[in-house]
Amino acid sequence: MRVVMKFGGGVLRDVAAFQRVARIISERKSEAPQDEYCVVVSAVYGVTDILIQGTREALGSSSAVAPFIRELRKLHSALTLGIQRDELRSELNDQLSLKIDRLLNSLTAVAERKALRPDEEDFIDSYGERLSCLLLAGYLKDAGSEAVALESEDAGIITDGNFGDARPLIPQVERNLHERLAPHLKAGRNVVITGYYGISVGGQVTTFGRGGSDYSAAILTACLNADALEIWKDVPGFMTASPRLVPQANFIPLLSFDEAEELSYFGAEILHPRTVDPLRDKGIVATIKNVFAPLEEGTMIGERRERTGGVIKSIAVKRDIALLTVKGIRDADVPGFAWDVFSAMQEAGVSVDAIATSQTDISFTISRADLAKAAEGLRQREKQDLISRWHYDDDMALVGVVGDGMRETPGVAGRVFTALSRTEGPINLEMISQGASEINISFVVKSSRVEECVRLIHEEFFGQRTA
Repeated sequence: MRVVMKFGGGVLRDVAAFQRVARIISERKSEAPQDEYCVVVSAVYGVTDILIQGTREALGSSSAVAPFIRELRKLHSALTLGIQRDELRSELNDQLSLKIDRLLNSLTAVAERKALRPDEEDFIDSYGERLSCLLLAGYLKDAGSEAVALESEDAGIITDGNFGDARPLIPQVERNLHERLAPHLKAGRNVVITGYYGISVGGQVTTFGRGGSDYSAAILTACLNADALEIWKDVPGFMTASPRLVPQANFIPLLSFDEAEELSYFGAEILHPRTVDPLRDKGIVATIKNVFAPLEEGTMIGERRERTGGVIKSIAVKRDIALLTVKGIRDADVPGFAWDVFSAMQEAGVSVDAIATSQTDISFTISRADLAKAAEGLRQREKQDLISRWHYDDDMALVGVVGDGMRETPGVAGRVFTALSRTEGPINLEMISQGASEINISFVVKSSRVEECVRLIHEEFFGQRTA
């Protein structure tokens, strides 16, 4: 059996976390020595944010580089202290130091030029995964497991070269993995590999976007023809709502590919939305596993659809949303108006989430971080007399209600919106959208009312009384 295991930054926080993860992998290998394990890692918790901040500081002043590198060395050196074998710990520190030296050179060049190219940004951002890969391989060796650390370049994760939002070139990746990675697995070694990024045909580092290590793991799972993907978190799996919003939320044992994809798209923090596609193509089941309860089943994600008495499976929230409404020179139903609007977003590099149209307007949501780019794109269309006016509100949240049961159950939207009426102060729904997949209803509300919305809907469909 060939299994891909992915461990994210949320579970790679400290020495105890690395020891826990190494123990999970080593015990699995000892129980079934014939099984093959490929382990994908994210950066240590918080390190990608530290790298991004360090790059900003380097652009502002070259004097910021040395103290930043010093702190990064200190952080990762401290994480080697759980390794019991002195010679192994010393070797690991040397490897980490060499990696960080290369990062130092890159940041120094950026600071001297006071400019950052996209290829440099992706290269720097990939460093958290490179360091955590070495760390986990070291802990596995210390636990008595034969392990090898591979970077994405070494394994041949070839991409389309799109910085910050890359896609894999599957045929090349598949061929490279079978040539470079599979022999290690067949020899009984646990392979630890960097997530989050690949390398272009021209040899430049290209990242898959924030949270992209899940996607990396799915790519590896599909291209290695693995039997299963396990994504390890510090939670049991998907829930009927975020426990932070609804403490009484229920565990979900089974989700279809479509349900998992929709929930991830709408802000559920368990899975990166792109993770589903490579698995669906090969029909490979993924399981969300809990590092604190490794023997528990976790949420299974696959082709099977199951209704467990409820119409919906879960409620997810996407925060930090901006809602834009555009009025055209032409009516919204006249050919060309939608093209004018959404081609502007495409040219600006802005991803659109949910869309609704009326006779005269188009409304849509985007990430608040993309608002400046979107605004510039719409201003250009105004200058070209393609739209007449537009406005936005950037204090919004997008709520997604998801479940396969919605396909064949009438009246779900009525129950959702009736539930939202059970409040003393009215909740204004700024926009409503029915997904093309027919398994979700989404709507936009002010950020200040989103938690109330989730609790009311959860009470309607799952019955618990919430505070």
